[in-house]
Amino acid sequence: GPEEGTSWLRDNGDRHLLPGGSATRSDEKGHFEFLSLPAGPGEVHIEAEGFLEHDATTALRSGEAASLDIVLRRGAAIAGIVRDSGSTPVPGARVQVRALETGVVREVEADGAEAFRLEVLAAGAARGWAVDPAGTGWALEVLDLREGEQTDWNPVLAKGGEIAGRVLDEL
Repeated sequence: GPEEGTSWLRDNGDRHLLPGGSATRSDEKGHFEFLSLPAGPGEVHIEAEGFLEHDATTALRSGEAASLDIVLRRGAAIAGIVRDSGSTPVPGARVQVRALETGVVREVEADGAEAFRLEVLAAGAARGWAVDPAGTGWALEVLDLREGEQTDWNPVLAKGGEIAGRVLDEL
């Protein structure tokens, strides 16, 4: 059902239509409203904790009210502990998740003592990447993220090898 969250209306130029940012909050049943808006196209941007952000476009005619029902999708989450090859947690490791369909990237730094967690990710295939602070150990894996669920990923960092070569002019 509808979730309580924050909404605001903006036009296609990403300017707020009303002074003061035109923010409003939905009630416990998901109802929200903006009053005294100018006629023309506009976009409603919705954010609610645990859900993917959502944009909806609407056109307001002079003297008429528009009705807009928005269905939010629950985000996926990923959590785990980054460890080195000896199973020791790696403080300061960087964890990055990139949605393969959209290219959206989310990143967090692992503290080593507790599990890292990234929330509100798009469901579907994603590339999980973790690297130590020095950039010498890394892990890479394709993950299957499911809407409304947490995926556990405990990357074990492997030490990278070396690449040597030459860059030549084709002449």
